[in-house]
Order: sequence, then C-alpha cells, then structure tokens
Amino acid sequence: MCRTVFEILDNAGCLKDIEWRRVGCDYYINETQDCAKLIMNFIALSMPEDFTYKLIESEIEPINGYWNGELNAQLGYGLFFD
Repeated sequence: MCRTVFEILDNAGCLKDIEWRRVGCDYYINETQDCAKLIMNFIALSMPEDFTYKLIESEIEPINGYWNGELNAQLGYGLFFD
C-alpha cells in the first residue's frame, strides 16, 4: 500500500498488533493472520464499541490461491464467520 493509505489506516488504529515492512515508498503486510487482522480492524471501525472477533485456524483445505506450493485457479475470496 502507498504511504497515504498506510497513514490513514495507522491513524485509525487498523494496524494495531500487525507486522508490516516498508520497501521504498510502499508498505507490505505478508502474514495471512496480519491481513485478516487488518480487515477485521477496519470492519471494527463501523461496529459497536463492544465488537470483538477471534481468528481461528481452519482445517478446511483451500480451494483457490496458493496450495501445496502451487498456484491454482483464483475463484474468489471472503471472510468466514463461525
């Protein structure tokens, strides 16, 4: 993400407890768990103050994206709620 987006998300508190790195003028978040935290922290901005979430490890095998080191067909993405 560019510096402007990074600063907006950081000022809003969306990057709390997330590891990121800067390369040149861009900022990167590499870990899947940190990407999920960023999404949920952003969603939390529009939720009631008592909103909470819990990240879980899924035993379900992925049906798209990288799997077993190979690139498979991209079918989409989403959040799954328990």
